[in-house]
Amino acid sequence: MRRFVVTVVVSLAGCSALTPYRANYELRLREVARPSAAAQQFGPQQVTPIADSSGYVFEDGLVRVEWQPHPTSINVTIHNRTEHTIRVLWDNAAFVDKDGRSNRVMHAGVPFAVRDQPQAPSVIVRGGRLEDVIIPTEYVTLTASSWTQIPFFGVRSRGEAAADSTGKSFVGRRVQVLLPLEIQGVQNDYIFTFEIHRGCYYPIRMDGMASEMPPTPASLKCRP
Repeated sequence: MRRFVVTVVVSLAGCSALTPYRANYELRLREVARPSAAAQQFGPQQVTPIADSSGYVFEDGLVRVEWQPHPTSINVTIHNRTEHTIRVLWDNAAFVDKDGRSNRVMHAGVPFAVRDQPQAPSVIVRGGRLEDVIIPTEYVTLTASSWTQIPFFGVRSRGEAAADSTGKSFVGRRVQVLLPLEIQGVQNDYIFTFEIHRGCYYPIRMDGMASEMPPTPASLKCRP
C-alpha cells in the first residue's frame, strides 16, 4: 500500500559540528467518516493509492477526493460526481493536529494576513473539479517582516539518537481533515483520518551548489 511521505527538518540546535538530520514520516489514509445519511445517499466508499504517486484517492457517489500532503500544507483535488453544485464550506473546515488540537484552515488564494477572516465557499459545478491547498491557520506565523509556515511534525533534536527517538515517538499518531461539502442545501461533514505508519531519518548532505541532496537507500533509517 502506498503512503504519504511528509518530510521535516530535524536540526541539531546549539552544536554546529553535529550533522543535521531530516525526518520522513509516512502517512496512510486510515479511514473516512461520513454522516449516516450521506452513506445511504451516496453509497459505498473506496480508498485506493494513486498510481505512480504517494497519494490516496477517496471515492463515493458524491465526490472523488485526491490527497497529496506536504510538510506545511496538503494539496487536495475534489471532483464533483453528481448532477448538482457542491460548495466547500471553508469556514466550517478544520485540521486536527497530532496533539488533538482543532485548527481553522485557509486555502489557496487567501493571504496569510487575513487568514482569520471569513472565507467564501468554493463552488464546484456538476462534473467539475477543484484543485486547492489546505493550510492550518495556527501553523502560519509572522516572524519579523516575513511569514513562516510551521511543519505539521516539526521537531528539534540533538544527535542521531535523539532523532531516532523522536521519529519512533510519532508512529501511530494521527491527524485529521474535516471537509464540509454542501449539496442541495445539506452540509455533509467528511472526516479524513491519516496515521503515521513509520518514522525515518537520514543525515543531510549538500552538493557542490549548496543544494540538499536526496537520501540514499543506505542512509535512510526507518522504524516499522
